[in-house]
Amino acid sequence: MSSGAMPAFDAVILAGGRSSRLGGEPKASLVIGEEPLLVRALRASQGAARTAVAGPSSLRGLLAGTDFSGLIVRE
Repeated sequence: MSSGAMPAFDAVILAGGRSSRLGGEPKASLVIGEEPLLVRALRASQGAARTAVAGPSSLRGLLAGTDFSGLIVRE
């Protein structure tokens, strides 16, 4: 790409799993720098044409107050 523009991309954030190494605490809800890891990952994927989060439906609670309008699918 000679124009220097970033090519279009989609984002898939894998936010599921058993959390067995974290004592059952979902990794997506771990707070890093005053925000949940899932919110941080979504910020990192800004600019994606489409975004999907794969994980449990309980992730919707972490996304309250964000402008996420993508798809949440079960892992």
